[in-house]
Amino acid sequence: GTGTSELFDDYEEGTWTPDPQDSSGNSGSAGQAVGSYTKIGNVVYATVYLSAINTSGLTAGNDFRIYGLPFTAASLPQAQTFTGNARMNYVTFSGNPNLAILDNTDYIRISETNSGAPSDFVIVSQVASGTAYIYGSITYMAA
Repeated sequence: GTGTSELFDDYEEGTWTPDPQDSSGNSGSAGQAVGSYTKIGNVVYATVYLSAINTSGLTAGNDFRIYGLPFTAASLPQAQTFTGNARMNYVTFSGNPNLAILDNTDYIRISETNSGAPSDFVIVSQVASGTAYIYGSITYMAA
């Protein structure tokens, strides 16, 4: 474009380090923890790769979370949830799994959606310690 309003004034690419944690803030580890992102304006496209996730030190009944996102999600009307896709091995879930970021948070959870039932989130005991891996992508609006 030729006009000032048609030019990108906020474009960024980078990496981030995914950190497997539980909902109490206890950290696990992973054989590999790699993330990348592209931010255009307030829209962020992020990828995540965790292999050989070690859940030692995490509480089995707590939600499994992936911290380290480069930006906190925007706070939107009606408590929005941003969702993305993931490929997972050795993670037990029911229904349709999605990566999920709730508004005004800075971490990813794995949402389990079943027809005719409320959504739920994967808990630590559903992630097989030492063998689980998660690879996915998600698009969300930054605060």
